[in-house]
Amino acid sequence: MENGSLRNIQDGRTLAEAVNQRPGRMIQLASLLYCQAAEPIHYAEGISITTVESGLLFYIANNPGVTNAVLAKQFGRTKGATSQIIKKLESSGLIIREQNPKDAKSFNLYPSLEANKIIQAINEYDLTNPNSMLQRLFEQCSISDIQTFFRMVDLYSALLIQSFDDAKAEKGQNEKHDR
Repeated sequence: MENGSLRNIQDGRTLAEAVNQRPGRMIQLASLLYCQAAEPIHYAEGISITTVESGLLFYIANNPGVTNAVLAKQFGRTKGATSQIIKKLESSGLIIREQNPKDAKSFNLYPSLEANKIIQAINEYDLTNPNSMLQRLFEQCSISDIQTFFRMVDLYSALLIQSFDDAKAEKGQNEKHDR
């Protein structure tokens, strides 16, 4: 079935069958990822970092100068929860915080040289360790499948962020009407 023909399907049940959608699959995945997120992974001698911390670290490295507010939005966390992770990364010497010249209340975040070493160790682990999730995916999937998977993860993440923004805006509108 081609991409365009899925849009022509009117019956939601037929669409769910066409894409092999089963209730609870995404919730199961989210739950498993949540369980893994706080567990430290030992990438190399003396290098141990949780999945959430490495995610923020990678985001900061790919978006130097990013703020806590942007990280909170991108990771679906409160600014306070994100701030706690930032403090841990900063105290570990992995990120550098500089005053935001456009906003005295916020800081721009940058990766340190040590962060770049850890990012390199994580990448090497993913590419060489037979127990890494990426290596396990390579055993069972084609490169094209993996590329499609990550493209879909990016799209799904963007849709979730938009959904959070829409819900926040709707909540704000409802609060105005209640006044």
